[in-house]
Amino acid sequence: MNTQGLAKVSAEVIDISVLIATGLKGIHAFFGETEKGREGKTVLVGSWTEYKKHFGGLLATSDFPLLCKRALDSGCKLRVGRVHSYGDVSDPSTVTGSKSTGTLTSGTVLNASSIGELYYTVALKHAANGQDDKVDAVIYQTDVTNTVRNEVGKVANLNNTLTAEDVVKFNASQVDVVIDDSQIGEVLIDSYSTVDNEEVFIEGGTAMDAPVETDYTGDSSVGTGIHIFDNESDFVRISIPAMANNTIDVMLEAYVIKRQDCRAILRTPIGISGATAVDYRECSGVYTGQPVNSWLASMVYGELIVTHPTTGAKVGIPAIGDVAGCMSNKDNKQREWFASAGAKRGKIKNALGIEYNLGTAARALEADNVDSHGINPVIDDKDYGLVYWGNGTLQKEDTLLKHENVADLMIFILRAVTPLAKSELFDPNDVETWKAIHRKVRPLLETIKKGRGIWGYLYQGDQDIETIEEAVVNNPNDVDAGGYVFILWVKPKVGMKYVGIKVTVTNSGVSFEEVAGQPTV
Repeated sequence: MNTQGLAKVSAEVIDISVLIATGLKGIHAFFGETEKGREGKTVLVGSWTEYKKHFGGLLATSDFPLLCKRALDSGCKLRVGRVHSYGDVSDPSTVTGSKSTGTLTSGTVLNASSIGELYYTVALKHAANGQDDKVDAVIYQTDVTNTVRNEVGKVANLNNTLTAEDVVKFNASQVDVVIDDSQIGEVLIDSYSTVDNEEVFIEGGTAMDAPVETDYTGDSSVGTGIHIFDNESDFVRISIPAMANNTIDVMLEAYVIKRQDCRAILRTPIGISGATAVDYRECSGVYTGQPVNSWLASMVYGELIVTHPTTGAKVGIPAIGDVAGCMSNKDNKQREWFASAGAKRGKIKNALGIEYNLGTAARALEADNVDSHGINPVIDDKDYGLVYWGNGTLQKEDTLLKHENVADLMIFILRAVTPLAKSELFDPNDVETWKAIHRKVRPLLETIKKGRGIWGYLYQGDQDIETIEEAVVNNPNDVDAGGYVFILWVKPKVGMKYVGIKVTVTNSGVSFEEVAGQPTV
């Protein structure tokens, strides 16, 4: 406050309020083969229309786009990345395949943004608003003969002589065709005053080699493979949904353990029984490898029978895409720490059935065995139809973290607490700052408690002491080094799994008042 000059009243707003877990929720990262997509880039999509814009349509060679469509149609928000094939994953320049390209009569070069056998036409004409030396561009995706066209982008009022701003504008306005910075200063329409328009056919791209395991694993130092997601932090789950492969599973397990801000959702192969699914999970029988053992991973079992959106044929696909929709929906419409399974949150829609149903009485023992190994099946329940029916993680140790909803709760707490504590970094490392962190974290814990996530909690962080000598959790040497520790004790609420029903038969002359409250066997 200014204490000089004429008498006055000074007022200011001091904001110590806390907003908890704002923004988009339930985002799931999907990695796999697509028709198109820029190398090293991921895109957040919320609909199949958005997906097609960035990654193209369905493929005959991979279920990945169809699984993305199933997830998106079920309400999931996806952060999608396209896997690329490399001669050496440590060297991005060894990526296989090539991009289509086209050259205008002026010599200016336009390129497809994605590797692959992709075809485009860019139509240029004098700007519609009549400005001198201005050009409008329309981008079409075409077939190999350039006869079938589908408009995919439009850019207005480019300078005929390209500036740096034009290149940025062109590349930001659509996703399929790019102008390289080397083309700055080049001309779009040659003889602009006499030529009304021009078209260029962009062709010649070649397909990538089929990706192998190392293409998915990648190299963190150069951002290949799964590491294209390293720059992103908005997703809470990650999958390679078209793959059921132990090497991939173990890689994803290691990836999420290192990150500690998301969980891996894996799947079993399709076309197998529940007993064989257990073999896959345990790397036994015909399967070899290293079983995943972490609360940061879950495994989905089930082959859905669906109508293929293009051919109309009945096909079997992994249930993981639809389950991703269940998970995203419960995060957004209910609570992150609720189970995704069951009749309220786990129903699977727009499917014809399940290939191997563990929901029948005849397969009850097999279903129990699947569940006891931490595999979450999709079943056809006689009362509720197709439904996600499991709440387990792949942790082998018998702790509360074997429950998927508790694992989701831990991810929520870690993601929500971190920015609250981070906001106090570089302030004096004293009790006042410790109190400030406590004031921010406590409302979060209260929100979780009121939201039925935990029975109770305890915060221990020396926030109520007067002098450093009274500290219990922290020691002076660590404090002098800039360190501060607080401990959160929470009692999670697990998803209900078993209900016991006892029907007691009595004679007609027995009074309910007499037997009420008596124990039954």
